[in-house]
Amino acid sequence: MTREKNDPELAQQANKSGCRLTKTVLLSIVIVLTSWFFFVEIVVGYLTKSNALVADSFHMLSDIISLIIGLAALRFSKRESSKKNTFGWARAEVLGSLINAVFLLALCFTIVVDSISRFVKPEPLEKIDLMLAVGAGGLALNIMSLILFGVQSCQETGEKKSMNMNLQGVFLNALGDSLGSVAVIVSGLVIKFMPPRNNTHVRWKLYIDPVLSLIIAGIIMATTIPLLKKSSLILLQGVPLSCNVDELRKKIFSVEGVVDVHHFHVWSLNSEKMIASAHVRLCGEKDEKRDWETVEKVKRLLHRNNIHLTTIQLEHDDASLDSCDEECPDSLKRDKPSASKFEVKKELEESKNFIKV
Repeated sequence: MTREKNDPELAQQANKSGCRLTKTVLLSIVIVLTSWFFFVEIVVGYLTKSNALVADSFHMLSDIISLIIGLAALRFSKRESSKKNTFGWARAEVLGSLINAVFLLALCFTIVVDSISRFVKPEPLEKIDLMLAVGAGGLALNIMSLILFGVQSCQETGEKKSMNMNLQGVFLNALGDSLGSVAVIVSGLVIKFMPPRNNTHVRWKLYIDPVLSLIIAGIIMATTIPLLKKSSLILLQGVPLSCNVDELRKKIFSVEGVVDVHHFHVWSLNSEKMIASAHVRLCGEKDEKRDWETVEKVKRLLHRNNIHLTTIQLEHDDASLDSCDEECPDSLKRDKPSASKFEVKKELEESKNFIKV
């Protein structure tokens, strides 16, 4: 009972009947399968002198590391908040994604360097049949992993949840691996069956393997750079791509009684949660009931835009700004600067009503 309380996944399993593939179980299964095949692939790659196979095996090694990091980040992200971590470990998955992305880009660099050396000093491939068998096995393993990800994704969709950054990164790696295995198989088939058949010393056939290795590197980079950008943006507390700050500011300004919005910040805690804070200036003197209603209106407005963690600081025309820690705009430091703005706004509304009449 205690374990179910501390572990949300166990609690979900206890509450739901039937077999359910959790994220932890998914990553654990894929780690075991990938680790086993990595050793097979790298041994066969060096035996056959296949640069594409060796490149794909090291990409698989990066997948093992990313899976382990992803699993660790998943477990850390489930930890509850504490005095030292008031938000808990919500950003563990983002940090894991960033580490994986940097590691994969470094891997791309080594693959490119190895492929260029094979262009300078080409080597014929050996034991083509063994290379094809391993490539087919790798493709089967990656398809199995993709199916498991598909099952887990269907469960998340049923629960109205989106795939988090950890699983997204691992899924993209598995997809890249699948294409890498396809490249190894294509390389072997071309060398084996294209005329002259079974002749690995033909000049043009020597360059097939490094060309396909470069394609693998391109696939890895194409899937890694967006993940790197997304995780970096979150850790640097940038505005989420799905959020338009100017539009939100205009909507807050349109709330009755609001005459200025400044120090408005929106950022992401992780791939799922957005946070916002703002200084909202109201016209007139303090009115507890009106102020509370205004805060509720602003919070509801942000809630409709998927921002559920908000901090609103109210300011009034009759309040001094000397105590404000932030550097407020110069226009706000004048004597009741917003009152005139509110009056202009009010006059415009009255003129519109007059025209309608």
